[in-house]
Amino acid sequence: MTRRLPLFVMLAAGFAFLVLFAINESSRPDESDGDQAQGERPGTMSPGERDSEAPREAQGGASGTSSQRHALEETWKVKNRIDDDDGYLGVLSSIGATFSSVQMLKEQYRQAANEERLNPLPEVLRGRIPERFYENSLLELVWAWDPESYPFRIRFDALQHNGEVRRVLRGPAEDGQIDPTDRSVFRIAESEVQFTTTYPEVQRGDQIELTVTGRSGEPSLHTIEEVRKRRLVVSPRLPELADDEVVSYRVLAEGPFQTIYHRDARYTLVSRDEQRLVFVWPNPESDTSDLFIERELRLTGPYDHELDIVLHNFGDQEVTGRITMLVRGFQPPVRSGGIFSGPPPDQRSAMCHAGGKAHRASLADLLAKPRDPDWSPSGDVSWVGIESRYFLLAAVPLNLSNSQCFMQAFRSEPPEGVATAGVGRTKSWVIPPAKTTCLPSWMPRRPGFEHCETMLARLGLEGDTTNRVIDDTYDEVRRTLDGAKLEEAREARDALMGRRATLHRYLLYAGPKDLAELQAQDAGLEDSIDFWVVGIIAKPMVHMLKMFHGWIPNWGVAIVLLTLLVKVALLYFTHKSFKSMHAMQKLKPHMDELRAKYSNDRQKLNEEMMALYKRHKVNPLGGCLPMLLQMPVWIALYRSIYASVELYQAPLFGWIQDMSAPDPYYVLPLVMGLSMFLQQRLMPPAMDAQQARIMMYMMPIMFTVFMLFLPAGLVLYIFVNTLLGMAQQYYIKRKGATEPAAAGAARG
Repeated sequence: MTRRLPLFVMLAAGFAFLVLFAINESSRPDESDGDQAQGERPGTMSPGERDSEAPREAQGGASGTSSQRHALEETWKVKNRIDDDDGYLGVLSSIGATFSSVQMLKEQYRQAANEERLNPLPEVLRGRIPERFYENSLLELVWAWDPESYPFRIRFDALQHNGEVRRVLRGPAEDGQIDPTDRSVFRIAESEVQFTTTYPEVQRGDQIELTVTGRSGEPSLHTIEEVRKRRLVVSPRLPELADDEVVSYRVLAEGPFQTIYHRDARYTLVSRDEQRLVFVWPNPESDTSDLFIERELRLTGPYDHELDIVLHNFGDQEVTGRITMLVRGFQPPVRSGGIFSGPPPDQRSAMCHAGGKAHRASLADLLAKPRDPDWSPSGDVSWVGIESRYFLLAAVPLNLSNSQCFMQAFRSEPPEGVATAGVGRTKSWVIPPAKTTCLPSWMPRRPGFEHCETMLARLGLEGDTTNRVIDDTYDEVRRTLDGAKLEEAREARDALMGRRATLHRYLLYAGPKDLAELQAQDAGLEDSIDFWVVGIIAKPMVHMLKMFHGWIPNWGVAIVLLTLLVKVALLYFTHKSFKSMHAMQKLKPHMDELRAKYSNDRQKLNEEMMALYKRHKVNPLGGCLPMLLQMPVWIALYRSIYASVELYQAPLFGWIQDMSAPDPYYVLPLVMGLSMFLQQRLMPPAMDAQQARIMMYMMPIMFTVFMLFLPAGLVLYIFVNTLLGMAQQYYIKRKGATEPAAAGAARG
């Protein structure tokens, strides 16, 4: 007769499978909506629109080192310190007016020097990676050095604007010379970074505006016919100079708004204080355009920021289009995760939270299986972002309806590729022509226009106000004015209410996946923490883990206390399970007799077995059902520890200095395996010797192998839980041994 394993053996194996599945599920691409039927989306971007915005590194168009290529990039440092050991140090770039660096100030997050990151890369590519990505430094969240891959940049889609932009790409500078032997050649000094490699690149068709010092009249314009290293071939021919004359020059580009913006997205900082920075594109002082972008960034919280993007139309024709917010990030070279350890902590994934559900796809999955360009999950988009296991870069649209998102990836070198998550509207906005308007404070005076501050002062107002407030205020003041004063008030009202702009407001998050911080944003960002399907149980456990750490500032002790609390909460179920197993042990001799008696009659054996259980009031499933009820709780505890950023590089004791990484010497997993072996010795004997050997040796060996590759914090939880289980089993065993003796003494 074939012997069958008892149900609790299969449950143990099932628990192990669920643990492995829970670890690796986070690395699987989310394809739940990938094949859904797509309705007509007026604003859906075509594949060409999306591919045209691939980062320059991904398209293979970059050459030279990062410092050479972006020599004209301006940067500004911002520091948002929570306390002495928390917050971030950020660097804002003029290119895109966004973060080029966000480094965590918390020493616990500090990255150790790790030149192994460079090992997978060819020698010729290593110079492109800034040192801060592999040296001992503050942890960097913006893993990108090509500005077109900086997070929180915008892209225009289907922009309809008839005006032209005249943009100064270079200058004014005085380091150029007219070739005396060929006045169609303009030479650039050796100190000037090469035009062919520096952003923004000078192209054929751009213009040189040349001014000869001391000469009157307008500067001369010359079209660039050919671009060479430190030489520009132009037409018409350049003027002849006297020996003492010096020329200054500017390089100009002229063309459609979207084309020039894509070539040169360097913003101008027009205002700054401790908590607010305002950038404008194009430069209102030197460039010519009737459409301007204003980006106002406000530092509002420890890791969150408010971003207002305003498009101002000062032209006489309407402007239509769509803006897409992009969150991008390179994938650092990482060791791939295994079946036991799951994905590596710094594996990048794109995320989109839409319709109340989080969708994620790793960079590797997106490269292996690109999404349909028209794919978008159903429902309005709550946020998009780029994540690793413990950190998140996310953009939350605050005033965006009819929204859709997408997740993409582009191959690049170095190192592997660029993950992208984007969000935008499905329909275009419309900015009417500006017939009567006023100018923002950063705009130089134009004939026929006044600054908005002047117009607000005429009505006794200041700061940002709504059209309703402006209209109501005008109705009040016009009763007390007449003549020229009344006319000025009317002009002020018309100019203020005639402002033509569209506002896109976002909340930006760049920081750790701290559950309390994410929940405080009230945008569903907490769903970026991968609790698997047990989040409803795991989230309270994370709060309790932090509460215990507040009492005793050691995360190892906090894990022990949380495990003990969960053990106490489930004490009733585990007690019932152990008691049932001991009761089944006592029936073993009777069950052996029945098997021998009815060895050839399976039906009769089953009937007698059920009768035996009934007479002794034993439930054969009593030892297994309580285990089933506990599984979701234990897996939730497991996931809460697995995904807690608080354990990232947090020391435990001695040689274990990072609870989110495996034990470097495998001591804790081996001790845990030994404790599990001892626990099996305390378990009631299995139904036969073969099953006893399986439980005695195979289960501890199997779990020990699992634990070798898991974070030390998780191994600590399983080890503590095993010790508590042993103590409970020992107590029940002792109690079961004393009860018959006490009953016999009473009868005597």
